[in-house]
Amino acid sequence: MRHSGLQLQVLALYKTALKTARQKDIANGTSRSTFDYVRERFRDEAFSVPRNNFAIIEHLLRKGQRDIKMLERMKSANFTRVPRSSGSA
Repeated sequence: MRHSGLQLQVLALYKTALKTARQKDIANGTSRSTFDYVRERFRDEAFSVPRNNFAIIEHLLRKGQRDIKMLERMKSANFTRVPRSSGSA
């Protein structure tokens, strides 16, 4: 199966984001907190956006590229995952 141009852009952004997060975790001496945060954030966005809503996907691509640049410039980045409750509040 061949991927569309937009799918290739999303996959490239995901790969770059994970690589940057892994480098931050190594530099900060943390064990995968940034990496896990990036992976979880991508997963959340993937489930919240319909696959045929190209405008939102393109917007999230641009936002993701800005977020990666910001993460690269940060001296330290520590993220804490908070488990979500499966029930309603």
